[in-house]
Amino acid sequence: MGDKVERIKKWAKAIKSQDWKCSAWLSPDGYLSCCIAHDYGCAEAYVFEDKRLRKHYDQELRRCVQRKGYKLTGWIMYAGVRLYSNFQRLLGKAQY
Repeated sequence: MGDKVERIKKWAKAIKSQDWKCSAWLSPDGYLSCCIAHDYGCAEAYVFEDKRLRKHYDQELRRCVQRKGYKLTGWIMYAGVRLYSNFQRLLGKAQY
């Protein structure tokens, strides 16, 4: 039980820290909901230290943005978040 509580605390702290700034991407008026969902997903992946979960949420971000009509932006954002997460992992600061 204590492990679950600690993971929830870690998740809440990750969300509050705003380490994931997808929501600040250019002018996300048309796809802000996609960015918020991605931010929460990344926090979940961080808590569970699961790089597959992080990749899943990165792919969901791309698909969501594209469904909103921003085809190219979806791919650019996907490339950016994948590069960022892999770069952080190389530096030993993995945010999954």
